Amino acid sequence: FILAGFEPAGGLWSGTGIVAPLAGLFSPVAAGTGSRLLTYAYTQGACTISDQKWVTVFTVPVVEAGPDETACTDDAPFTMTGQSPPGGLWSGPGIVDPAAGIFDPALAGPAAHTITYTVTDGNGCTGQDTKTVTVNPVLGPFAALSPAAGSTGIPLEVILDWQDSPNAVSYTLYFGTTSPPPSYQDGITESRFVLPLLSGETDYFWRVE
Repeated sequence: FILAGFEPAGGLWSGTGIVAPLAGLFSPVAAGTGSRLLTYAYTQGACTISDQKWVTVFTVPVVEAGPDETACTDDAPFTMTGQSPPGGLWSGPGIVDPAAGIFDPALAGPAAHTITYTVTDGNGCTGQDTKTVTVNPVLGPFAALSPAAGSTGIPLEVILDWQDSPNAVSYTLYFGTTSPPPSYQDGITESRFVLPLLSGETDYFWRVE
């Protein structure tokens, strides 16, 4: 930043952190943490006068936004957790109360959202950190399962079929002779599954997620 409050104009600045002596440009990064004594000197003819000022550079606060979080679009608004130090402000998609850190998944919508936590300390120095809040879409209800519950006289060569669920990326099939049935196959990308030849006179149970 440019140093201010000096006169007359046209002098030169010197000292730790001065990166442009004529403009009076001071770099806190170059100066480092601590108090730095800077000199402003003005020369007219053979005479030079000077004055000095102190500039104190404080450490930026270390800020943690906490671990990433996940939610579904139909979840109720919830409070961000894991942040430090306390007393900061939250910002980003879905934040409805910056001070309390309340996040509304429905407002944010399905996506991976970058949420920022910012803290300003007593010296006016600001630090921040980010976390990712992933909002997953809610899957629609399953319908038209075939064979339906209670079906009898089913051929031993069976194709399980169901209606596509909105927003589904893949399905997990649960199938077996016990209820509830165990997991049978995951990562199914179609709304149907061809089973191997089944045994006769046997009750089977199935569901899909």
